[in-house]
Amino acid sequence: MVTIHQLYERCRNEGIEIDERHMRELQAVSFPEGWIAIDPRRIHDETELKCILAHEIGHIETGSFYNILTPYELKERCEHKANKRAVQILMPAQDVRRAVRRRYRTPWALAEYFDVTQDFAKMALEMYERELMHDKEQEQLAAVLAAHGITY
Repeated sequence: MVTIHQLYERCRNEGIEIDERHMRELQAVSFPEGWIAIDPRRIHDETELKCILAHEIGHIETGSFYNILTPYELKERCEHKANKRAVQILMPAQDVRRAVRRRYRTPWALAEYFDVTQDFAKMALEMYERELMHDKEQEQLAAVLAAHGITY
């Protein structure tokens, strides 16, 4: 499991600066220059902070940036790339596979196992649904996904 301290260390090692800033609407934002601004007033706990920070790191590591004038479709692609990278950071495929074998098969069980939010764990399951599982594991995950309204 990746800790918040490991994420901060990753940022230090990659030259990504993190500053706390009060913002009107955003919890966090990242910039192409390798800078992340986080508004701690808008973040409820360390688990949420970890997911948000991984997402912003994802923007920087994938170069997925946009501005207010960017078309919606491009924004969605940038967000998808950042989310995918965040999932790879906090819930690597091999670790999810291992957790499923250990019977962590619901979004809330995986969220607890990886110390991420339930929404983040559900997003990871959706991203990995085809890529991760083989044979018996695929059947088990398909049942878990179906039970939570995720079509497979």
